Amino acid sequence: MNDNVGKIRVNRTHGRTRLVGEEFDINNYITIEVVQGVVEEDSLMKKDIVRGTTRNILTVDMSARQWSEFVSSFGDGSGVTCTLSEIDGKRVAQDYITPNTIERSNHTIDANFESFQDEYNKISDNVQDILKKKSIGKQDKADILYMVNRLDNLSKDMIPFLRERLREDTKKVISSAMIQFKNDVNEYENNNKELELDGFGTKK
Repeated sequence: MNDNVGKIRVNRTHGRTRLVGEEFDINNYITIEVVQGVVEEDSLMKKDIVRGTTRNILTVDMSARQWSEFVSSFGDGSGVTCTLSEIDGKRVAQDYITPNTIERSNHTIDANFESFQDEYNKISDNVQDILKKKSIGKQDKADILYMVNRLDNLSKDMIPFLRERLREDTKKVISSAMIQFKNDVNEYENNNKELELDGFGTKK
């Protein structure tokens, strides 16, 4: 057996699962498998034939969206996300799950509101300290006006940011879902084709 001889094959795998880089479960996906190859001599044709063995080297799973990105990005970018399912014949623990957009968006909103709340509390404390003074001078009034304007600007900046972030996340989810949905529909049609025959047994 020669170490540098291998076979690679691509199959469609059925079964509901959650792949790395995808935010929802999918019903079927692409499996790429690399196995050790062996060279056999064809005595009749006088040539070498490479056959695959059962020794697994690497198995990766990809969604329809990831596969589409993979075959269309030859030589571009840093690579396409995939799920490692088997290495050197050993199953890989699926211990990482990609957070979905709702979870990420909620985290973003919570973080921004927490930051806004902290800033609001600081400004509120500063204003109260000024108001506790027996006399409020010109500089105190200027400081209060500055803090009120800052609070107003923070609220105005935060809302458009959150809106744009949610819009971008929504586009990504819809795009991914549409690709997977079309893939599922095509798979269903291919598996359930029925020939419409006329009275002579020929396809209409």
